[in-house]
Amino acid sequence: GDTFGELALIDNSPRAASATATVESYLFRLSRRDFLYMLTQQPTLTLDILADVAQKLRRANDDIQGYANSLDHANQQLRELNRLKSAFIGLVTHEMRSPFVNIDFSLQLLQRDGLERLSPSQRTEFEALVRHVHDAQQMVDNLVTTANFLSKQGHLEKTAVSARNLFRQVIIEIKPMME
Repeated sequence: GDTFGELALIDNSPRAASATATVESYLFRLSRRDFLYMLTQQPTLTLDILADVAQKLRRANDDIQGYANSLDHANQQLRELNRLKSAFIGLVTHEMRSPFVNIDFSLQLLQRDGLERLSPSQRTEFEALVRHVHDAQQMVDNLVTTANFLSKQGHLEKTAVSARNLFRQVIIEIKPMME
């Protein structure tokens, strides 16, 4: 049957052997002496066996090379997709900045020229709006920075952070909503 295997003969005795049968197969144990005897007494049979094993090894090697080529091609495609993804994120986040510039400009005009016409509750809402716009603008800026970093570096590194500082930052962010 079809088999794939290897045998190492050292110092007249086998040191290592393995075989994998792909269909029903028979496995025989041969000492080095028996193998050499078989080689001298039945050289054609022995050479046929060796030729069959060599052919199977070549086919296995060709298959492995084909798999390696396929993986290399897939990796090239993934690298190109990753590059396109980074370019897309960079473009989208850059385009997201434009409305914030316009909104920020309008808020600055209103802040400079129109706050006196607002009631105290409207001023509070206006200040919250300014904070929210600033926070959203900061998120977009962070996305742009991350996209730029990834396009240049390829990956992010994990780093330890202080949980206390992280919680403080979260509390600062959600405090206005809690109030």
